[in-house]
Amino acid sequence: MPKGKGFVLIGMMIALMLASQISVADAHTPGPMTLDYNTSTDILTVTVTHVTADVNTHYIYEIVIEKNSVQIDIQTYTSQSSASQVVETFTVTAVDGDILKATAKCSVSGQVSNQITVTDPA
Repeated sequence: MPKGKGFVLIGMMIALMLASQISVADAHTPGPMTLDYNTSTDILTVTVTHVTADVNTHYIYEIVIEKNSVQIDIQTYTSQSSASQVVETFTVTAVDGDILKATAKCSVSGQVSNQITVTDPA
């Protein structure tokens, strides 16, 4: 192989390696996450901060809801509607003292979880 072609091949390989490292560096875990439970309407609102440059390839792909450590709901996604966050509501029947937990999973890397204990405002 002529020397010129060898240098071009090595240069292309280095460029490819650097490009793959940049995309991994841009991938970050989701979070923070906030949960709000409305005892009057039985609605749990999950807000996940997840900043992405491409909502079709790097997005929250799943949110799992648990009540008292038992999975009660799951929502899956194929893209993210906003480049900065995901807000989803779930109908959850809960009483004072129940522990509600949400886990959001990123299509590229990582997950975030949060939980709250239901308190009856009465």
